[in-house]
Amino acid sequence: MDDKEGKGVPFVKGSDTSTAAAESMLEHSKSIEVKILSLFMKSGHYGLTDDEIEQHFGLKHQTVSARRRQLEKKGMVVKMYNHGKRVKRPTRSGRQAGVYVSRRIYNRAHDPVENTPVYFDYQTHELVSCIKNLVRFAEQCVTDLDGSDGAIRNSPQHIEIMMGKLSKHIDGVKQKARFVWKEQTSKQSYPQ
Repeated sequence: MDDKEGKGVPFVKGSDTSTAAAESMLEHSKSIEVKILSLFMKSGHYGLTDDEIEQHFGLKHQTVSARRRQLEKKGMVVKMYNHGKRVKRPTRSGRQAGVYVSRRIYNRAHDPVENTPVYFDYQTHELVSCIKNLVRFAEQCVTDLDGSDGAIRNSPQHIEIMMGKLSKHIDGVKQKARFVWKEQTSKQSYPQ
């Protein structure tokens, strides 16, 4: 009975007792996953380490890390990054552990210490930077055209140069967005 393979409950192939044990744990493991996901939702932007989940539920590390990993594989929980750098917090033993957060909450997450935006990964961080640069450049184009900085630069030649640069900025953002989307979909994650 190899039908449990890949469903998050390990077992030894060819062993009836191992298969039976895996089947009996399947519902229990799903129940633990639901509880852990609920805790992630309650933790909000702060997120959780495996150690914090272990403390909260009184579960063993192996149980928590396996269930959190399943949630991560399903795209429901993601690693937390701040400006492309992995967010970590100390565990009970004083060692640093990676922080995870619910995917839904992470879309609008801020680092609780620095109160700065947090991004999925370095590529997404770079995409956000490209979009911000595009917006800044577009604002500068408007300033140049309307003369709000005191100098009106709306000659046909200047407008043509501006539009060419703006088009290059837009193409750069499109290219980066395609790359990030490909990366995320190849990892079986689900961007919202």
